[in-house]
Amino acid sequence: MAVEKETPAPNAEATTADAHMEKKPAEAEAKEEEAKEEEKEEVKETEAEVDAPADSRPRLKPAAELSDYDCTLDVFLSGGAAFGCGVVNSLSHSGFQHLLSGVRATAAVKAGRYLFEVKALEKQSIDGAEPVLRVGLSTAGSSLLMGDGSADCCCFDQEGSFLCPTSLDRWKSVRKASRTPLGQRVVGVLVNLDAASPNANTVSVFLDGARAGKPQPLPEHLVGKALFPTVTFRNCTLAVNLGAEGMQLRPLPFTCRMVGDASAADAEPTTCTRPAPGKKYSVVVPVGLPQQGFFDYVDRFVEKNPGFVELSDRKIMDWCRKSGLRPQKWAPKVGQKSSRDRPALRYGVPAIDNRGAGKMLKTVAQFSKRNFIVAEAKANLVSKERQEAVKFFAASPHFELVAKVAVGEPSAEHKEWVHKRILTAHEEKLQDLERRKHAEAERAAKLKAKQEAIKAAKLARPSKKAGVKKEEEAAKEEVDDADGKADEGEAEEPAAKKAKTEGDDAAPSLPAPEVGPDVWYIKQKQDVPDIAESVLSSAFASFTLPSEEEGFKRVDFEWRPKAEAEAYLGNWSVKKRAEAVVEGITPSEWFKGKLAAWTELKKEMKKKQAEFKAKPKEAKEEAKLHEELPDVSSLELHGSEDGASPPIYAHFQREDWTLFSTRLELHLLSHAFVEDVKDGMYLGVPIEHVAHYYRVYFKATFTPKALACEDMKGVV
Repeated sequence: MAVEKETPAPNAEATTADAHMEKKPAEAEAKEEEAKEEEKEEVKETEAEVDAPADSRPRLKPAAELSDYDCTLDVFLSGGAAFGCGVVNSLSHSGFQHLLSGVRATAAVKAGRYLFEVKALEKQSIDGAEPVLRVGLSTAGSSLLMGDGSADCCCFDQEGSFLCPTSLDRWKSVRKASRTPLGQRVVGVLVNLDAASPNANTVSVFLDGARAGKPQPLPEHLVGKALFPTVTFRNCTLAVNLGAEGMQLRPLPFTCRMVGDASAADAEPTTCTRPAPGKKYSVVVPVGLPQQGFFDYVDRFVEKNPGFVELSDRKIMDWCRKSGLRPQKWAPKVGQKSSRDRPALRYGVPAIDNRGAGKMLKTVAQFSKRNFIVAEAKANLVSKERQEAVKFFAASPHFELVAKVAVGEPSAEHKEWVHKRILTAHEEKLQDLERRKHAEAERAAKLKAKQEAIKAAKLARPSKKAGVKKEEEAAKEEVDDADGKADEGEAEEPAAKKAKTEGDDAAPSLPAPEVGPDVWYIKQKQDVPDIAESVLSSAFASFTLPSEEEGFKRVDFEWRPKAEAEAYLGNWSVKKRAEAVVEGITPSEWFKGKLAAWTELKKEMKKKQAEFKAKPKEAKEEAKLHEELPDVSSLELHGSEDGASPPIYAHFQREDWTLFSTRLELHLLSHAFVEDVKDGMYLGVPIEHVAHYYRVYFKATFTPKALACEDMKGVV
């Protein structure tokens, strides 16, 4: 096939790349064109798909369309998108330009062969965030953000790769599954679940109606499941066509049915649907104590009620993670600590880091007809903040507010759920260790094979000169000598090392997790509290349980009856009050006077110690203490006036002064704290807060290691 090219007119501003292209030999260009033509012919010759036969079976009703309910909260549909074809876009400011968005269809394909199309109408880079487009399939209830590491999906990304994650390889992909990037062409995704087809259980991508790559096999764990057309994107405006009325933007080389025209026997509708008309949407306000399974309750509630959307800072952080954002290094200030309730957002995006994205999402939620659960641990325990939440959502007539109290010992059902999650996480860790072990073994095998191939190539390389041949023979002898030494070294390998090597084949093991009746909640990997200690100390005194008088339609006590929950909260508050850090406490004049007196006394003692050490040797010997330790109470602190007995501290070393000072300071601190706090509840300083109050009173850092102790318990 002849290809005519238009020769460009000479241009003084021609780029270096253009000049280079002009210099390319005509023969090389001809070969490239020939290769392209052969590639096209190969695609045509190997096309195994055939025209779809006539099908008189009943169609799925209602027909598949994009769901304005099964999508991320920032997605907006317009132009008939809710009827199977139209325009889709999302928020692109207040930090959302850095977050992925997703939308799923209302019907899934479970048999047959069907097509849907997506075209990027507009792509733009905003504040350094590049546009993203992923088109594919996902299972019901799975993540809408394909490519986030979850395994219940497969898709083609904008670069042409086919993402096909599995439980063992969350980032598995096939590069260049599409020979060219998706660009702004009409992207057709063909899912073939027809068992009689040679391409059964495959997914193919077409660009402007032409096949862009070979059919990609579905991941094994997705075979046999109902698959929903899904689109994940960022900073794009998209036209999505499911073909509810048979419309097809670009014809394929063969006739094919659209997803929106699927037969009822080949598809199934989503279960993620809106409540019945006239029924209000629920806003659930969960109430629970910190470190007592509050967030576990929220996770279980969302798992049981997938139609609810969680509003919380931790969900924003999870969204950032799934969108590929990575937190920057962060050094907390004194007393400042991240928590699950208010995690430190540090992604280098001001609108996200200052929680502007969360505020924007809450505003969008106010106008959205969906069910929400507001998972704010501290705010939901304070009556004033609960009433503000009720007022905010009650402004929309389609919402009703419900409080869920999860206080006290959880129900047996909840404990069983917690134990199951703990055991599942343990099993996943074991699988991860096994996967890493196999990956390391494969890498070692590949490296060994590569090294052997290099050695063999060197030995087999033909010599051109006699000198080179001699050098190669010498090199071969050196290699043989090295191998012999290595063999000798292996023969002398210690028995312990051999035993370790043989034990590498054993299955990896981890300590079995505790799942007894006293295990109520899932421990976190890191020591991250539900509520930061500084926040908890200043707020716990105002913690109360909700009531209908605050504006709730009803208050449900999930774990314990109302009376038991209130008694539990009261006991918890008493205990917490005795353990909590008292914010705003300042040293009294009494303490300042005692500290000043101790400082002067210490100076005087060190002065007298120096005077004693400066005495003549004879005087020291006369004043030397008896070998048997005397009764300290009978001695004078500074020694006798006539010098017959030395000061008690005469022979103090640095360690003695440190111990002496520490004991007096801790004694003074405990008495000053009880005096200054003016609360009979406190009988002393809780051991876990000694370092904090020491810093408040003495303006210094208490370091247990200076006393050869690992922690404060060792000091006390």
